[in-house]
Amino acid sequence: MVFEKGRVLVVDDDRHILEMMKSVLSKEGYKVTTANSGEIALRTLESETPDTILLDIKMPGMDGFETLKAIKQKSPEIPVIMLTAFGYDDELVDKALKMGAAGYIAKDMPLENILSTFDWVSEKAVKGKLAKRGAKIVLAEAEKRTSEALKEFLEKNGYKVHVTNNCENAVSITRKEQPDMILLDVHGPGMSGIEALGKIREFNRQVKVMMMSLTRDEDTRKKCESLGACDYLTKPFTPEFLLAKINEKL
Repeated sequence: MVFEKGRVLVVDDDRHILEMMKSVLSKEGYKVTTANSGEIALRTLESETPDTILLDIKMPGMDGFETLKAIKQKSPEIPVIMLTAFGYDDELVDKALKMGAAGYIAKDMPLENILSTFDWVSEKAVKGKLAKRGAKIVLAEAEKRTSEALKEFLEKNGYKVHVTNNCENAVSITRKEQPDMILLDVHGPGMSGIEALGKIREFNRQVKVMMMSLTRDEDTRKKCESLGACDYLTKPFTPEFLLAKINEKL
């Protein structure tokens, strides 16, 4: 079944963000209404019932958390996706999810990542789409704090995750565990992600492999694709975006 894009209420005190989100979401097929404060968003809900709400966390007056609480009291069935300029923050995400938010998007992500994440979170919220529970993932990420945060997030969403901080170990783990998905850091310490991908393809040509990089270099992306990578993700990205990509590919 194809996901039908519906009505979105975007709530943000920044006029430029409102205009930008309305423009890009409208081009993607959504019907968009905007509000520049939590108070106006609540008044809008008295006359309109959006399918999804995109809500900024930091706003003057009634902030995003206060607005989220009021929305959930008034219309608990409407999925609310939080939007913030602060990047990924464990405490903010946990607080928002505990209050009933359907997901989280960071404004500092590339626009294509924002759209992809919004599409997936909206579809998941509307259709109850779940992860491929029990699927095994090997994550090779050089930054330990990042790898631990991603592991925790992915395991909360039903995946089994093997973490390593270098790509050479990822090759060994893949040979032993036969995972469903591998995430390789292109510029990992020691063996590069590209080298690791080549070695993995020598004994496993079916496993899905996504590459992660701090830069979007077209020559590197094409090299990864030629070796059979199913996607090339540019950092920074949020755990929600990564989860959306994994679910898309598996």
